Amino acid sequence: MTQSPNLSSTKPAPATAEAPVAQLSPQAVRKENGLTQLEMAELLGMSEFGYTEWESGNRRAGGPAYRLLHLIDRDGDQVLDALRAIPS
Repeated sequence: MTQSPNLSSTKPAPATAEAPVAQLSPQAVRKENGLTQLEMAELLGMSEFGYTEWESGNRRAGGPAYRLLHLIDRDGDQVLDALRAIPS
């Protein structure tokens, strides 16, 4: 009888794509795109308080927020237009 391979040992290591993204400054990306804290919070689906805490370093946002931040940094106009088109 053949044993099943140990899948946990064959799995690739978790992606580290967030590491460089986490280095982005939410405040810098926001200012570069001419947004207020409230506008940025709404586009990211966060409360203004939560966003302000993230920007000031008192809170750490989750992966989706970092990914959106990266996209806004890379393709600001297109991503912001797409986010604005989503009904709130």
